[in-house]
Amino acid sequence: NFDFTEWDQAFPANRLLASATLDRLRHNAYCLVLDGQSYRAPKSPPSATKSTHP
Repeated sequence: NFDFTEWDQAFPANRLLASATLDRLRHNAYCLVLDGQSYRAPKSPPSATKSTHP
C-alpha cells in the first residue's frame, strides 16, 4: 500500500509509467482513508487473574 507520493517506488525503472497508472486509477475515483484499530488485529485473551465464578 503506497501513498500517492510514493507510487514512483512501485515502478522504479519508469516513473512516467507510475504517473500514468496513478492518473488512471485516481480519475473519477473515491479515496477512502481508513484510520483506527484493525478488526484483524489479534485480541488479547482474557486475563487469568479475573474470576468468572462467584
